[in-house]
Amino acid sequence: MADRGKPLDDFNQIIRSHQGTVFRMLGKMVRDPQRVEDLAQEVFLRVFRGLAHFRGQAEFTTWLYRIVTNVVADDYRKIRSRPTPLSLDDEETNLAERVADQAEATPVTIERREMAERVHNALYDMPPPFRAVLTLFYMEEKPYNEIADILSLPVGTVKTYLHRGRKALREKMLNLSEEEPSLRKRAEKTLS
Repeated sequence: MADRGKPLDDFNQIIRSHQGTVFRMLGKMVRDPQRVEDLAQEVFLRVFRGLAHFRGQAEFTTWLYRIVTNVVADDYRKIRSRPTPLSLDDEETNLAERVADQAEATPVTIERREMAERVHNALYDMPPPFRAVLTLFYMEEKPYNEIADILSLPVGTVKTYLHRGRKALREKMLNLSEEEPSLRKRAEKTLS
C-alpha cells in the first residue's frame, strides 16, 4: 500500500520543480493572469495523464514545453472561435493600475515599459506557431534544435517561422509606431 503514494509524490515533485517554468512561459504567451493559472492547471493535468506514456526520447523539459505550447494553441483556437464580451470594469482596473504604476516611474522606465507592452501585445496577437517560436527563441533563449524538438518541427521550419515571425512582429510594431514617430525609430532599431 505504501507504493500507491509514490506516483503522486513523483507528480508533486514535478509540479514543484517545473511550476515556475510553466508559469513563466505561459505568462509570456498569454496576457490574462487568470488564464495563465487556468492554462497551468491544464498543462499539469496533461502532464499527469501523459506521464505514463513519456518514453524519455526527449528531455522532460522539452516534452513539458511541447505540452505548454499545445495548451496555448488549443486555448487560442477556442478563443478565436467565440466572441469575447467587452468588460468596462477590466478596462477601468487596468487603467487605474497603469496610472498608479506610472506615478512611481521615471520617464525612461515609462517609455521602456510602454515599448515592452507594445511588443508583448503585438506578440500575443500573432498566430500560435510564430508566437511559440519567438517566445522560445528570445524569451526562453532556446537554440533552434531544442525549439524544433519542443514543437515537433524540422529545424528549417523553426528558422522559417522565426524569420516570418520577426517580420510580422516588425510590421506590427512599425504600424503601431506610425502614430508616435518617436516610437518608430526605437521599433526599427529593436527589431532590425
